[in-house]
Amino acid sequence: MTQTPQYVLVGHITADVQIDGTIRAGGTVLYAARVAEALGVAVAVVTASEPQFAHTALSVPHHVVPSVHTTTFENVYQGDVRVQYIRQRADTLPAEALPLAWRSAPILHYAPVANEIALAEVVSLHPQLLGLTIQGWLRAWDALGRVRFCEWQPPAHICQPHCLAVASIEDFAGDWQAVHALAGHFPQLVITQAAGGATVFQHGVATHLPTQPVTATHPTGAGDVFATALFLRFYQHADLLAATAHAHQVATRHILGQPLSI
Repeated sequence: MTQTPQYVLVGHITADVQIDGTIRAGGTVLYAARVAEALGVAVAVVTASEPQFAHTALSVPHHVVPSVHTTTFENVYQGDVRVQYIRQRADTLPAEALPLAWRSAPILHYAPVANEIALAEVVSLHPQLLGLTIQGWLRAWDALGRVRFCEWQPPAHICQPHCLAVASIEDFAGDWQAVHALAGHFPQLVITQAAGGATVFQHGVATHLPTQPVTATHPTGAGDVFATALFLRFYQHADLLAATAHAHQVATRHILGQPLSI
């Protein structure tokens, strides 16, 4: 893609180890790109991984920073408790990784999964909407790779009126106190709660929006579907509550295996 896309995603594509030991491609950039493409949006991805892995997994235009490793996650179950491990990590993505032709995209979505984006360097890009799925900045891991929640304070230069951040309450290990602390930094923050709906913070003021519980048949990537639909609708209409309700509807269609629509 030589022309400017409407929607640019930045973050690591991942290799997710399945219970049977096989590898499945994943990561927010993968799922969000599929959603944007299905909704008819011109989308492109900037990632770091083993090049062939990304080329095989991504069907949209993409730029790969070659890395010795692909970021690899494995979930280990101890009874009913899921413990997540990061087995390998691709290289950090610097700001200059974005191709020049893509830097003027109206929607820029930073989608880290393993603290791989150096936000301090992102000072020269001015999209109309800066979407952040902040999961990857809320993760730390020990010497064995066991992932845990860590508190994070965003740099002031990204907390601008055009910024919209999204995370799951699971990303915070259920810590609502940490959520409220972070909501004080962002002008707009949406916290998803699976079947419990979502809580929307606008300048620190919280509004809860319920969603209709359904039996999930395709739950993988539902949070990324939600975030992508949210960013696209908010970009179009600038009504965060309406965009959140719409994102719930799109995510519900995804987990039910139904066709997506904007």
